[in-house]
Amino acid sequence: MATLPSGGQPLVTDGPFLEGTEVIGGVAEIEVADLDEALRLAKAWSVHAPGYNVVEIWPVVEEPHLHV
Repeated sequence: MATLPSGGQPLVTDGPFLEGTEVIGGVAEIEVADLDEALRLAKAWSVHAPGYNVVEIWPVVEEPHLHV
């Protein structure tokens, strides 16, 4: 994809994709024994990304398959 920025020279990129250095987000599904183990794991992960240390923990509830 080529565009003309304000300098008038073509700028070639690999597509109409977001480019930046910030962490956008991510999801990880983990299996743990209890909430305490999930919290320990989340705290260990958050120290590796200073400034981006928000971690949400959501339980996954599996429902039995319904046969209609």
